[in-house]
Amino acid sequence: MPALQALADRLPADKFAVIGVSVDDDHHVAYEYLLERGITFARFFDEGGAVARSRLGISLYPYTLLIAPDGRFVQRVPGAREWNQDKVVALLERAYCGDYSGLVGDPP
Repeated sequence: MPALQALADRLPADKFAVIGVSVDDDHHVAYEYLLERGITFARFFDEGGAVARSRLGISLYPYTLLIAPDGRFVQRVPGAREWNQDKVVALLERAYCGDYSGLVGDPP
């Protein structure tokens, strides 16, 4: 989550959105975690992960979905990543302009 917050801080808000979804059973614990780490990007709660499992096929966490401006899924990325790396930011900026070639294959 801190790496995603750093990414959200680096990307222009008029072009990119980082949105978190918590599947914790107790949203109070999740809120405490977010507050302690200074996480301010948009977030939602899917208690128990029912929607994540049934609609998105996600059963392992963390899991990241990269979604194009037109709403298409560009890439599914299971596992933790250092999202705030310069190379990842550059790939995302190119993808925003329509060049998804750097996102095909292994995730960043």
